[in-house]
Amino acid sequence: MGKLEILRCEWCGREIQRRSRGPAPRYCQVSCRVAAHRARRATAAIRIELQAAGATHEPVVHADPPPRTSADEQVARAFVEAKSLAGIFARLGSEARPALAWRCTHVAQALSSAIHETLGEEAGGGRPAPPTPADELERWE
Repeated sequence: MGKLEILRCEWCGREIQRRSRGPAPRYCQVSCRVAAHRARRATAAIRIELQAAGATHEPVVHADPPPRTSADEQVARAFVEAKSLAGIFARLGSEARPALAWRCTHVAQALSSAIHETLGEEAGGGRPAPPTPADELERWE
């Protein structure tokens, strides 16, 4: 008896049925395969542009929340970080060279829109200081 293997699409995460022959599928549909290819190609293009501009690639190390924090607090922190990232991308949209600026502006708008739709508040405006994770946690309780 073979081992149980649950395959997930590398793009959307849906479960994939294993075929009886051939290699294990990586994507559930052609559209997921194409989307993953386009994302890889866009990432490579941005990396090439940054290298041509003389930017150095430094790996980003994200600090995970302490393991003893509750899931609610971790979610609240993630929303605060997403708001901060939206602000950073908006700033870079006005400071970066045109080839990268429009991408930064697009990411900032997408993040702000997603936060606004999810939390139902004005993303980035109206408050003098960004909310703390405790503020976000109180909103949900």
